Amino acid sequence: MMPKKMNKGFIGIHFDSVDIHQNKMAIIISDLIEENKQLFLKVFKTI
Repeated sequence: MMPKKMNKGFIGIHFDSVDIHQNKMAIIISDLIEENKQLFLKVFKTI
């Protein structure tokens, strides 16, 4: 998910099943500035 307005809202990613036990994981960050948003997207691409 990505915010519609910069510096407001949430950015995040959700993994529906991370292991054989069907566990779920979510990473959610609120009110990112543009610089941190780019860093988060760079980290996300490495997962």
